[in-house]
Amino acid sequence: MTSVKGLGASIGIAIGSSYIYENEINFESPMSISFEVAKSNLIKRFKKQIESFKSKDRIDEAEVLDAYILILEDPEITNQFDVNSDISTEKVFEVFSSTASIFDSMEDDYFKQRSEDIISVGKHLIFAMQDKDISTTFEENTILIANDLTPADTSSMDLNKVSGIILKEGGFTSHAVIVAKNLGIPCVIGLKESVNDISTGTEIAIDGESGEVIFSPSEEIISELKRKSENINLVISNFTKDKYEKLGIDFRINVGSSEEINNFEHLFLDSIGLFRSEFIYLDRQSPPTFEDQKKVLSELSEKFKGTIVYRTLDIGGDKQVKHLNLPVEENPFLGVRGIRLSLQNKDIFHSQVRSILESDCIDRVKVMFPMVSTIEDFLDAKNYVNEIAEELNLKNSAIRDNG
Repeated sequence: MTSVKGLGASIGIAIGSSYIYENEINFESPMSISFEVAKSNLIKRFKKQIESFKSKDRIDEAEVLDAYILILEDPEITNQFDVNSDISTEKVFEVFSSTASIFDSMEDDYFKQRSEDIISVGKHLIFAMQDKDISTTFEENTILIANDLTPADTSSMDLNKVSGIILKEGGFTSHAVIVAKNLGIPCVIGLKESVNDISTGTEIAIDGESGEVIFSPSEEIISELKRKSENINLVISNFTKDKYEKLGIDFRINVGSSEEINNFEHLFLDSIGLFRSEFIYLDRQSPPTFEDQKKVLSELSEKFKGTIVYRTLDIGGDKQVKHLNLPVEENPFLGVRGIRLSLQNKDIFHSQVRSILESDCIDRVKVMFPMVSTIEDFLDAKNYVNEIAEELNLKNSAIRDNG
């Protein structure tokens, strides 16, 4: 019996038999379909999967595949290929890897995980060029082990037979973790090479809270983990609305994607402690319109009936968005970013603030300004919000200082 420690990403205990999901590229496999045909086939397949996801109310996975199609059609990527010559799988990998490395070098976790999406699209394009089928089937109580999992990977998987997920890579907001949480599947991430020697069929126990993974666990360990699982279920069932209200504490969640908005379900927790608005500007070819931003706020208002702490756009410096054409600075942490960037780009800031002020949840929103370094930053931003409120003839009761 041996054990390793990762990061607990989805709470719960799982005991089962391992399945190693391999989706690595074998460049020795012959290319049987041309780049353009494979790309067209892959887009058609993604569109078919999108319709399937939507029919099963798996909207978030459908949206990710929509983003994958945007990646496949992104001129920043496609213009790197000479369509008049034969395009090898090695060239495809080189282009997608170099593009992904730009995102991976950024400090923000959201951007880092977008690099994983780009790599995933590149892999699936290469698999399409090789006419490779990577679908798989599971036995009951499978512990799925993979580098990471994307909607393109999970679309053909029967996750009802998966009792636990182990990811070598991935982050807390990655697709696989969100799916695991939604389905109540315990998940541990960040194991890297520590699971490289594990083969399919190994008995494994995982603790999705502590991040512990145990290989070939003893009967004593299994019994201990089952007791812990029972205690977790007991705590969850005993956390009632009545007990929560008696605590006198407001529990709030953090939200940083449409997936997290749509997938969050709780009987009585309905406040947001930090809404990270950057995602509205990402994974798209042009800036979001005022209506795009209002739509997101409408989704927030419908799902969350309590307080919403809305952080205005936090980009610039190391956080780059292509369609905004922002300068890359030598020292981004001291440069123009966060609220300073918004104040220098009033058209962007105006649209975002107006969408907040005209939202159905304005009476519950607290606006947070990111990367405030001086009192002048704060006062300038606050005064600008008040100016827009006056333009909209909002009553004083709708706009107030919130501590």
